[in-house]
Amino acid sequence: MNQNPNTPVNQTGNNNMQGRQVVSPGPQPNMQGRVMPNPNGQVQQPAVNNASQFIKEGNNQPQAPKKKKKVMSRELVTILGVIAIVAILYFTYNYQLNKNLELKTNIPIAARKIKAGTRITDSDITRIEVPSSTLNNVQAITDVNELIGKYVNYDTIIPEHSFFYKDAISATDTSPNSIFKDLVEQDAAIMIEVNLEKTYGNSIMPGDIVDIYADAIKTNNKGVTEYITGPLVTGAKVLAVLDSAGENVFADHENKLYPAYFVFTLDSEIINLIRKAQKLSSSQYAMSIYPVVDGKSYTGNGVTQVNESQIVDLIKTATIDVKENN
Repeated sequence: MNQNPNTPVNQTGNNNMQGRQVVSPGPQPNMQGRVMPNPNGQVQQPAVNNASQFIKEGNNQPQAPKKKKKVMSRELVTILGVIAIVAILYFTYNYQLNKNLELKTNIPIAARKIKAGTRITDSDITRIEVPSSTLNNVQAITDVNELIGKYVNYDTIIPEHSFFYKDAISATDTSPNSIFKDLVEQDAAIMIEVNLEKTYGNSIMPGDIVDIYADAIKTNNKGVTEYITGPLVTGAKVLAVLDSAGENVFADHENKLYPAYFVFTLDSEIINLIRKAQKLSSSQYAMSIYPVVDGKSYTGNGVTQVNESQIVDLIKTATIDVKENN
């Protein structure tokens, strides 16, 4: 068989025995856009640009080393921050715990029960150690020198093993029996009878300010009996509340005592008016005297004065009549 020189030859150099024409791939441009024929007359495939392929393939790979480094740094900062916070809380807690557990030494407490009006001596005191936190919210005396020679207030009792609180201790004796030594020349002491009802259930205490009222029965000019009442004195300060035996009602907290007398120290003129009123208690006027707590006078303005009223006029007139009858 004659070989047709125009018959294309395949890549192995053999003719196409089946009579089929081998079609070579169409011309491909090279990197510069030109076709590169091969020596056998076939068009050579363009060479692969390995650098471009590497770059192209490389772009498909995850590349963010710097970003990953930043994420790691943030995680590290977060961990360090948490550790720092825990450390601060730990040291703060231990500091407060050690501070609260710090012991204070030689803190005075009562060696025995101390009654009102007692002058404190060293035998009344014992000393202990207590945590600092125990003294934070109390007004306890921590220096023994502030106690020796001082007095327990007349309305206070200090239990055994109790702290000495500042409001329970006074530099001078405040018991009712000691107040008379401070009387000035124009003042005098007087007691008025009271009971549980007149003292509002024993709620009036020494130092409170009250008004002294009186009431009586009076017959007018027409022969009609009238009941009159009114204040004798306003702004009187109660100095003591005593029971029927003369004991301070508020001095003994273990035994319940009932009020029988209020003690006042007042101007001599006011004292005379009150005494005149007391004399009329068993007369036809049936006069009685009692304390009254008034909102205005209870706050106390330091002024004690006679209240000019109908009841005061009655006391003055009735007293004169009694003297004349005697």
